[in-house]
Amino acid sequence: MQTKQAQEFRNQWPACLDAMEALYGQRMPPPDQRYEAVRKQLQRLRHQPAANEIQKALRTLWDFDQRFWGETLGFDSADHEWAVYSLCYLCKDETIIGHLLNIYVPLLGRHIQDMLGKDFRAKIGTTFMDDVGHVLWDIEGLLEPEDHDLFDWHGNRNGLSREKIETWLRFADLPPLPSPDFPPRWVLLRFTNLQDSFGSEEEYLKDLQAFYVERGYSVE
Repeated sequence: MQTKQAQEFRNQWPACLDAMEALYGQRMPPPDQRYEAVRKQLQRLRHQPAANEIQKALRTLWDFDQRFWGETLGFDSADHEWAVYSLCYLCKDETIIGHLLNIYVPLLGRHIQDMLGKDFRAKIGTTFMDDVGHVLWDIEGLLEPEDHDLFDWHGNRNGLSREKIETWLRFADLPPLPSPDFPPRWVLLRFTNLQDSFGSEEEYLKDLQAFYVERGYSVE
């Protein structure tokens, strides 16, 4: 008998494969054409997504053995929130948002963790963060902060409608930000070289508001 998580994964798996084909096959290929090496292997799993075969294909696709040799990784809720919120609020190409979420939401779900373990899930999560960073910095040219300065989240926002952003966030099982221009500090500070020296969330929000005012923004 399948668990609810297993059935959910099976339902999402075809869209995951389609997104890989669209993204890695055309728009954002990994180095060394690794997707070409596993394309047929992955497509054979479309109707029977055996966890151990998925593991083999993903290990090759994302070069886990070389990238994470001897490492024990973690991927926690703060990491996940950084990747999803940054992608949904900052990425200007909604097609890429959809492809990345369709790839990683199923692969970071409970079913894959139960089948393949926390360490393998952490490698997937780290790759998700790498892909988001690649899109924002290398493809879209994110405006980076000055040294020891806050990150201009507002100035880098993508301009997508609230409805579209919230649709993608629901798919990723995260709530929308109460104020889209003021992400949690553990999200914003990852774009900087600053330590979290704020005494409270209120202090952080006050400083970010002042930062925006200095740049001539009118945000609440």
